[in-house]
Amino acid sequence: MLAYLQNHWRGNHHIAQSLLVNGALVLFVMVALTAVLFVSTDPGPLSRAALGVITVIFLISIIWAAVGIVRSAIRTLRDHAFSWVAKATAIIALIVVAATLFALRNDFQILWRAWTS
Repeated sequence: MLAYLQNHWRGNHHIAQSLLVNGALVLFVMVALTAVLFVSTDPGPLSRAALGVITVIFLISIIWAAVGIVRSAIRTLRDHAFSWVAKATAIIALIVVAATLFALRNDFQILWRAWTS
């Protein structure tokens, strides 16, 4: 498991795997967990602590996914052995990472306000 996490972090996975499995799937799971916790808890000290923990885990997982995807995309674009389809996927992946990080900025602001209020 640790080797898998390290390989993604280093950009050693194929760009499609990095984007779809390590990116989209991880993002979906983290957003779902955060939404369930955010909606199903009453505003008390325990739920605020849980929200703080899930926010930190969410942030770490997003950083891990984004770094691995960007490194994999760069490796794909630099390597002449990859097909034009892989290179196009790498460019799309870079755009998706940038758009996702921009969109998540608002989500983290909402989480921060919920946690500090």
